[in-house]
Amino acid sequence: MTTDVCAGAVWPRRADVRDAVAPLWHDGTLGMLQLTVDQVFAGELPDAFVSVLDEAAAAGRLVGHGVMASPYTSPRDAVARGWIRRARAAVERWPVRWLTDHVGCARVGDWQAAPLPLPASRRLVSLVRDHLAWLADELQVPVGLENLALAASRADVLHQPDLVDAMLEPDGVLLLDLHNLWCGAHNQGLDPVALLERWPLHRVKQLHIAGGSWDGDLRRDTHDGPVPDEVWQLLPDALARCPNLEVVVWERLRGTVEAVEPLQAELRRLRAVVGEPGPVRAAAGLPQAPPWPELDPVAVQQALYAAARADERSQLEAVAPGWWVDERSWRAAVDVTQQWGRPVPVARP
Repeated sequence: MTTDVCAGAVWPRRADVRDAVAPLWHDGTLGMLQLTVDQVFAGELPDAFVSVLDEAAAAGRLVGHGVMASPYTSPRDAVARGWIRRARAAVERWPVRWLTDHVGCARVGDWQAAPLPLPASRRLVSLVRDHLAWLADELQVPVGLENLALAASRADVLHQPDLVDAMLEPDGVLLLDLHNLWCGAHNQGLDPVALLERWPLHRVKQLHIAGGSWDGDLRRDTHDGPVPDEVWQLLPDALARCPNLEVVVWERLRGTVEAVEPLQAELRRLRAVVGEPGPVRAAAGLPQAPPWPELDPVAVQQALYAAARADERSQLEAVAPGWWVDERSWRAAVDVTQQWGRPVPVARP
């Protein structure tokens, strides 16, 4: 672990989470903030939100994150170009050290939802590398990916580290979300430390810690609860194994806060663990990952969203037979698609 890793937090536009974070930013407990660029695209921004962004950006202590760049989406269309224009304006106003978005496809055409996985393939790697290079060139910042919690199968979880490593060649940034990693390990019966070691940890500049919720025995990345003990236990393992790590960012979803004190206690705990990580565990073994299925990513993304929107899996099976095998995660995919799905307007040039 590098010696200058700091604790950080999401900096949201909405006051509930921001009210918990602000005092700890001002007193130096937190050394970095994360701006989700999509939240500044429209509407009047609160002065208290903007003033701290100005301060963090001027100090070089701001990292960027996106939710609708949708790096897996193909082709590069007017919606993607509109997102780029708005993101460029955001990072020109508030320079960030790097910008990441989620592994997965979050949009098909002019309809978007939460990101869903696509099958590993060489063609998908090529598409995403091209998209990331475009983002980096247009925004003039290092760009990268955050690992996804939702998975179609155990094979999907095992494929993701190698798939993302290939996508980030030669110098992309990896944002490793430890709650997402633990979700995948728990849901597929894998050792989380062994899964951690499968990732290209030399690429990790940022970690996320967050909470989530249970859907039966399926752990979901809902960001609406406290950071679980299992993620706190995984944090020292990651700190010891990520040689280029700069910041660990705590996240909480807006609208899920009843009181600021428990959130501030988590942030102080994060600062303490980053400063004194604690015991590091050895990894158990992992099963061997099967070969990549090499399905057509463009055809699969169309079929996947059509199937999830209609809750009719046969539409996906027609183009990706046998790929999505976890019934619990399919129910979650339908839920997030129907809950978060909405049309997105095409921005004017």
